[in-house]
Amino acid sequence: MARDLRDGSDVPEAVGFLQGRGEVPALLRGLDWRGHQLGPPENWPPELKTAVAMMLGSQQPMFLVWGPERVYLYNDALRVQLGDRHPAALGRDWLEVWPERRERLLGLLACLSEGKTVTQSSYEVVTEHNGHAEKATYSFSFSPIAGAEGRPGGYCCFVSEITDRLSTERKLADAEKRLRTEEERVELAQQTGAILGTWDWDIANDVVIADQRFAHSFGLDRAECEAGLPIDRYLESIHPDDLQGLEAAIAAALVEGDRFTHRYRVRRADGEFQWVEALGRVEREADGKAKRFPGVLLNIEERRRQQLALQESEAKFQAIANSIDQMIWVTQSNGYHEYYNDRWYEYTGVSRGSTDGEEWNGMFHPDDQERAWAVWRHCLETGEPYHIEYRLRHRSGEYRWVIGRAQCQRDEQGAIARWYGTCTDIHDQRMAEEELLRTSSLLRLIGESTPDLIYAKDRDGRLLYANPAVGRALGRENVIGLNAYDYAVDRSEADAIMENERRIMESGETVERDELLTSEDGMQRYFRTTKAPLRASDGTTIGIAAITEDVTKRRIAEERERLLVQEVDHRAKNLLGVVQSVVQLTRAETIGAFKEAVAGRIQSLARAHSLLASERWDGVNLRSLMIEELAGFDQAGRVSISGPALRLRPAASQALALCVHELATNAAKYGALSVPGGTLEVHWEISRPDGAAWLCFSWNERGGPLAEPPSRQGFGSTVIKTSIERQLGGRLAMNWERHGLECRIEIPADQLADAAPSSEAGEGETLELTEVHMPVSGKRILIVEDEALISMQIEQVVRQLGFTALGPAGSVDQALEVLATEAVDAAVIDVSLGRERSDPLADELAERGIPFVVCTGYATPVSRSVEKAVDTLGKPIDPATLKRVLQRAVSVKP
Repeated sequence: MARDLRDGSDVPEAVGFLQGRGEVPALLRGLDWRGHQLGPPENWPPELKTAVAMMLGSQQPMFLVWGPERVYLYNDALRVQLGDRHPAALGRDWLEVWPERRERLLGLLACLSEGKTVTQSSYEVVTEHNGHAEKATYSFSFSPIAGAEGRPGGYCCFVSEITDRLSTERKLADAEKRLRTEEERVELAQQTGAILGTWDWDIANDVVIADQRFAHSFGLDRAECEAGLPIDRYLESIHPDDLQGLEAAIAAALVEGDRFTHRYRVRRADGEFQWVEALGRVEREADGKAKRFPGVLLNIEERRRQQLALQESEAKFQAIANSIDQMIWVTQSNGYHEYYNDRWYEYTGVSRGSTDGEEWNGMFHPDDQERAWAVWRHCLETGEPYHIEYRLRHRSGEYRWVIGRAQCQRDEQGAIARWYGTCTDIHDQRMAEEELLRTSSLLRLIGESTPDLIYAKDRDGRLLYANPAVGRALGRENVIGLNAYDYAVDRSEADAIMENERRIMESGETVERDELLTSEDGMQRYFRTTKAPLRASDGTTIGIAAITEDVTKRRIAEERERLLVQEVDHRAKNLLGVVQSVVQLTRAETIGAFKEAVAGRIQSLARAHSLLASERWDGVNLRSLMIEELAGFDQAGRVSISGPALRLRPAASQALALCVHELATNAAKYGALSVPGGTLEVHWEISRPDGAAWLCFSWNERGGPLAEPPSRQGFGSTVIKTSIERQLGGRLAMNWERHGLECRIEIPADQLADAAPSSEAGEGETLELTEVHMPVSGKRILIVEDEALISMQIEQVVRQLGFTALGPAGSVDQALEVLATEAVDAAVIDVSLGRERSDPLADELAERGIPFVVCTGYATPVSRSVEKAVDTLGKPIDPATLKRVLQRAVSVKP
């Protein structure tokens, strides 16, 4: 992408000529040109692109009429003239935009089609602005734009509104007529401007008498001025920056001269400064001493504005002409060269003015001079567009091939007024083309028979040759003449390609490297390229030659393999951490009961893990999960399951599997499934009890022993509560009714993956849990872990150390909330919290100077939090190691 330096926006390089600030450039970029006569902007002719770029970069009103369809394009400055016709006029037929002028415009087009330049002045136009008709006077200057075959492809028009100028000229004429009726003032106001008043200075008595208008212009009292004031009172109204110059001019006039003229700024009665011109004449005594100084004050604001506007217009032309990477020249109607832009002098190295007139022909190669002069003479006589290739002397002394083009501008009578031309260096391209002619046959044979990309570029990176594979890779039929900025969507990728090729041409070395290229559909493709300098017969480097292999599939496979190995390692260690927590946190009265409980829980996790593996870890079918977990408890069809087809995310699948296992075990030991007549109903559905979507899971036991709440909270109850509320951010309600346990679990719907076929039934089980009581004192440790069992294990270790456990927090936001409200001495954080990294939390802890330990299931660091941690522990976590690391961490904090 190209960055528009005028407004900061990102613009695709292929349509970089449409960049610019304002409404019209944005509209041109936003229009769908695919069904338009011009087609997509990237395919527009080079002549049209150049003209559009110049037009959009100009602050002067301009428009273009292009092609036989007379497509109408214009810049922001022309919108005022268009009025309510904008923006519908953009891209339409010029004749349809101005139907009331159709016949006149057709006559104008006929004249322009002959290659003539036409200027129309004092042309009145009526436009609609918000439903109101407004008249304005304009001048139009039309010039043909040469097309591909030398014939005009379209026309460019510069528009100038002269309404104010004509009005000013009429007012000026009236003022001059009035001035001629006043004897002394006619002579004094003979130049331009309106009279702002008159004065008469009695020099000997220092009394200046002025009229009402003069008093108003100086912001003074009328009566005082008419009575007469010292000159110093008048000088108080002069702008501080102009006062010294005015005093010096008055002094000089009194001593040496008789006529006086000076321009300065004076403060009016309203406090504003205005530019004036004072015209006076010193009258003298017989001995030559100055005695009287009468004069008139003229308003020159309008004249000054016109002068500044003319200077600004000339400066803009110079800026535009000198910003174009082409040599621009202007001649009189007879071919006399009167202007060259800076690029001409930079390129040729000649001194300014040395090629004016007919001296330019001496800059050509001796073998080309006669031919170039003959073509130029023919164009001067006929007015036909000038188009020729010749060799021009470069500042280095070398003759380089350039292409010269010019168009004439005609006056209202159709006579040639001026010629405007350009010179473009095509030397490298021509040399490269000549070199390619010698090798193109063999290269084409090789190129068309290989799937690899074979191509050659000139020194500017433009494709000179490309085999069919290049076009297929870029998705374009015609790629000749394009450079990386034309086909690369990402400008930084184009920069890298161009910089690599520049180094190859400078060093002369052959370089092999991988290049990245993003296609228009957003797909990133990798190419293994071997590039070498392309040399002419004399050994000079004229570009690069390259052979490129598309290695995208290979790179994707390698990256997929790397990520797969990393992810498998992470998931395996996470699962081992959960298993370790199950073993360490399970309580039982006998070893056999302990083994049974641990085995059941691990098997539950294993079943969930198998389901996830079968689905490539994209999620688990909820119905399949229920069947797997309850199948072992279903005797004689006493368990029924029902619910819509849903899929759970991997983390939610493991947590819910363990919860169902604990509920089923409890039902089999103490609940409905412990007696022959008991039944279990499991149902789930999507519900919106508070406006948000929730997965609602109900567990209803019937016909079992009298249900009573447990006298103590065991491991199973703790697992269920922690998994649902902490890990999954859900809600849990367990009601011990006489007919059996009723459990309702609500999980946020964002724990669901995409929907899939599902719906069946299963059974249950229970467990007993021993509540752990650990002393709470000493340091305050923040626990950040999204796996419920692992967080419980860490919490147990923290309390065994005599520390206070804060949390556990299952996300970065929850952890930051704890930091905002609690004093924290150290922290234990997981690298990966669900779908987010803990990096922001690590940054905050480091900023506060709080030491922390990182736990991770990844084999290699994947987070910057690892770099800032006191230590890093791999999963599954060893309690003894965690104790040592925590003791060391709390000793770090001052």
